[in-house]
Amino acid sequence: MKNILSFDIEEHFQVSGLAAAINRDQWDTFPSRVERNTLKVLDILERHKVKATFFVLGWIAERHSKLIEEIDKEGHEIANHGYDHKLVYDMTVEQFIEDVKRTDSLLEGITRKKILGYRAPSFSLGAADNDKFNGLIELGYKYDSSLFPMKHFRYGEAQSVPLSPFDIVANERRRLREFPMTVIDFLGRRIPGGGGGYFRLYPDFFLKRNIKKVCAEGRPSIIYLHPWEFDPDQPRVKGAGFGNTFRHYVNLKKTENKLSLVLREFEFGPFRDFLN
Repeated sequence: MKNILSFDIEEHFQVSGLAAAINRDQWDTFPSRVERNTLKVLDILERHKVKATFFVLGWIAERHSKLIEEIDKEGHEIANHGYDHKLVYDMTVEQFIEDVKRTDSLLEGITRKKILGYRAPSFSLGAADNDKFNGLIELGYKYDSSLFPMKHFRYGEAQSVPLSPFDIVANERRRLREFPMTVIDFLGRRIPGGGGGYFRLYPDFFLKRNIKKVCAEGRPSIIYLHPWEFDPDQPRVKGAGFGNTFRHYVNLKKTENKLSLVLREFEFGPFRDFLN
């Protein structure tokens, strides 16, 4: 079964877990590392002949338009990750729609292609946010991948969210397909299948087991990663707290080899391949 591979394109200093230690007005004072790290990702994907979806911040697109052009030229899908990583549950509906439109304008201006997909920063869009989902469909979006069907201290939903892709908004004219993030049942609890820090933390055998289990259940496994996860030499940020620091820096040296491992053993593609 084909699975889905995605990357959230943001700088290492824009991560929600480090927000307590870094103010937004400091962002432009940090040396950028997103271009070199994303090019490393593109090289890995080229070696394995795999296409993926890249959810791009508008803030990044403004400063690195050539990078977005390169991702698009390589045949990958460009999608919307919001403008500057503000959490969606902190926005009004109007602010959310303006945030999506602002990023849309930047990405479509670079690629000359309609943007089809959205992912909220830190999965901060909730299943009950009907007006925001309706806003996406009114803007012409075909899918979202923001819901995490398990409870996390920063994001996640109750057990009622389906595990497989489903139509979260549908009417007689259009529908919005939701691709919930992959979770598995483990010892009676839902845990992440493998993405981000979980991808880096899980042993190889457990990561492969999870993908096989999800495929056997008839749903695609969705892997999400970030360019900074391929950068073990990135500057260390202090003051974010033990948990956030651990999640951000654990096993950064292993990301590239782990990704190569799963790309050798499983078939992956972008979200657009799953639209019908």
